[in-house]
Amino acid sequence: MNEEAIKILERIAIALETIASKPKARGTPKAKGDKSAFVDKFNDLWSRYPLKRDKQVAFRNFCLSVKVSEFDDFDKAMTNYVSSLKDKDAKYIKYFKTFVSGWRDWINPERDDQNYDSSKPDYDKLLKGIFNNG
Repeated sequence: MNEEAIKILERIAIALETIASKPKARGTPKAKGDKSAFVDKFNDLWSRYPLKRDKQVAFRNFCLSVKVSEFDDFDKAMTNYVSSLKDKDAKYIKYFKTFVSGWRDWINPERDDQNYDSSKPDYDKLLKGIFNNG
């Protein structure tokens, strides 16, 4: 190998060592949109939710799964979920950090739970998911 190739390889090795030694950034992901809007909306929702735990994790999940344009839908979903909890035992209520992951199911809870047969797949929901995502 010539000297120029050796110098290039040394620079690459130094660069790789530098990259490997830097700790990965952890913490709150960047919110898509105005961060103050996310903080204000989250604090409002957090104050109204019945079961709270791990506020930082909940905020992180909120930033990852909700867009600014979906704030109204999230509010509606949370209202629907909380109103469905009237006669439920507290041990069956989701923590806010968990609810945030599946909140879209509660925007329009269409089925009547008394007549719902859980052994049958929900084809309408399945098809909507396929065609909206693909």
